[in-house]
Amino acid sequence: MNPDIQWALINEPFVAYRSEGDFDSNITAHGRLGDVERIIGVLRTKDLVWYRFSKGWLDASSILVYDTELKAQTGSKYLLEKK
Repeated sequence: MNPDIQWALINEPFVAYRSEGDFDSNITAHGRLGDVERIIGVLRTKDLVWYRFSKGWLDASSILVYDTELKAQTGSKYLLEKK
C-alpha cells in the first residue's frame, strides 16, 4: 500500500472533467457513476478542493476518495448495486 496514491469513485450520475480546477474551464471528458480513477493531483482553493485525473479535474463533491484501488472498486460495486 502506497500512502501517496489515492483513488476516486465518482458518486454522481454524470460528471464533466475540466481542463483546470475551475468550473469555467473547458470540458475535457465525461465520467459516470461508479467509475474509478487514480488521483494524480490536488488543488485546494479558497472555497473548493479539486482533484486531478488523467482525463482532467473534478471537484471534491462529485467523488469519494479511497486509499486503495480495491476499496474504490468495492465501493463502486456497492454503489451500482444500490441504484
